[in-house]
This record gives sequence, structure tokens and C-alpha cells, in this order.
Amino acid sequence: MSDRVHDELWELVEELDELAWDLQESEAGDETLVGYAHAFARARAANALWYSLFIPASSETVADCMYEAQAVAGDVNGLRNVVRQVLANTYPTL
Repeated sequence: MSDRVHDELWELVEELDELAWDLQESEAGDETLVGYAHAFARARAANALWYSLFIPASSETVADCMYEAQAVAGDVNGLRNVVRQVLANTYPTL
């Protein structure tokens, strides 16, 4: 991935985070809370993607990617199972 695309993805993460915070801080009703939840989820998903693109990956970028992914999915155990399955398929001797 080019540095330009990586930088543009980071700009998207920042825009989505800003939108989420603006919605959270507004004093509107339930519709705004739903909008905030969606904006927050999109920001976390974009940030997970951004972290996943680091090559070579470090334990820190993998942990950050996992944190962001679980924030979107809301299912730590499901995410853990996916990671275990990927590791088992990639490193069958573990």
C-alpha cells in the first residue's frame, strides 16, 4: 500500500472520529445517539483497517487492530475465536 493511501485512510479515521464526537456532544435526542453509535463503529472499523496495514506488523499494531475490531464487533470472544482459527491454520504446530 502506498504511503498516500495510508495517509488518506488516516485522514478518514480522523474525520469519522470527529463526526462521532460531534454527535456525542450534541444535545439532540435518540436519533443522534444512533448516529453516534454508527459513526463510532465506522471510525473504529477504519482505524482497525489502518492498523492492519502496517508491514511488518508489530505486537503493538496487532493489539491496536484487535482493540478497534472488538470495539466495532462488541464480541471479544468471537474475535478471539477467529484469531485462534487463523493462527491454527497459519501455524498448525502451535
